[in-house]
Amino acid sequence: MRAFAAVVPPPEVVAHLDAFLEPRRAAADFRWTRPEHLHITLAFMADAEPRRVDEYVDRLATALDGLPLDALALSGAVVFPTSARAGSSRPA
Repeated sequence: MRAFAAVVPPPEVVAHLDAFLEPRRAAADFRWTRPEHLHITLAFMADAEPRRVDEYVDRLATALDGLPLDALALSGAVVFPTSARAGSSRPA
């Protein structure tokens, strides 16, 4: 099973990013992520054991407990899975 841990930005951050991206979307023939799907991936597990998913969630919650997440800063973006496969052949 594929699984990932992610941070979902607050709605006002998503709106700001969406507004920033809007004039740039025509510049490349990518299949752009819809605003409601924007997130920051913290960890990707390509082969997570389904029976351990609850344990993963509990361990992540314990690790994050008490951490101030308001100081998060981004330095760039990536495409998933690769820029070569981010084409617009499938609808967003």
